[in-house]
Amino acid sequence: MSNKKKDAGMVTGEESVDTRERILYAAKREFAENGFNGARMGAISRRANANQALIHYYFGNKENLYMLVLQRLFGVDDTDMVQEFLSRWTFTPPEGLYMAIYILVNVHREAFDPDFMKIIAREIADGKSNFTTLLNDFLLPRLALLEEVIHEGIKTGDFETRNPLLAVYNLVMLVMNYESDRDHFKGSSWYDRLYGKKGDKEFFLFVLEHTFKGLCPRGKDVEIPTIDREILEKLDELIRKIKDSHKWVMEDMDEE
Repeated sequence: MSNKKKDAGMVTGEESVDTRERILYAAKREFAENGFNGARMGAISRRANANQALIHYYFGNKENLYMLVLQRLFGVDDTDMVQEFLSRWTFTPPEGLYMAIYILVNVHREAFDPDFMKIIAREIADGKSNFTTLLNDFLLPRLALLEEVIHEGIKTGDFETRNPLLAVYNLVMLVMNYESDRDHFKGSSWYDRLYGKKGDKEFFLFVLEHTFKGLCPRGKDVEIPTIDREILEKLDELIRKIKDSHKWVMEDMDEE
């Protein structure tokens, strides 16, 4: 073992994984509360109860640690998992849009992290130094996939819209804002109406109907496809897999 590893208090095996996870979770909380510019490696070290030299050993510097946190928050592997899943079957554009909405709504419900929006807000407040990278690397590729589904639907005559990209933007922002506002409505008279026992199901059905109505060609009746139960069950398995990939192992750790 090198002197560097000894000085950093290097650990191995399961203990090493646990330490890395504590550091990543502590970093997420620090970045959410103070932004990238205001976050301090010493503060992350204290939150994680880990030697600061060990943090540098594992992650190099604050920039690398920040990007790893963002990659998990944005779920960089989600797109590949969804594409691999959808490649098993051939779907019509309406079927593809239905499943995209199903995944979008349920992934945000199951895996949405309030710190995600806090970090984005900090990014904007700090001058958007990393915001373009976030958009280009993590968000725009997913919007492009949805946009392509709508373009295909326009070609087949299933959809009609002046601007497919704005249709996608409207859909994605609606879902993201619904989840990010959940805490804001707690304690209000609207919370149960929006997020109560039937809230999540009602929200999915609303988004589904709202989207298909908005894309329905003039003169045609709105037709929402029916997806086979077996495929929906496999979609639920995919969503659980995505949820696990977003999970912060140390979510319940005590912070000083």
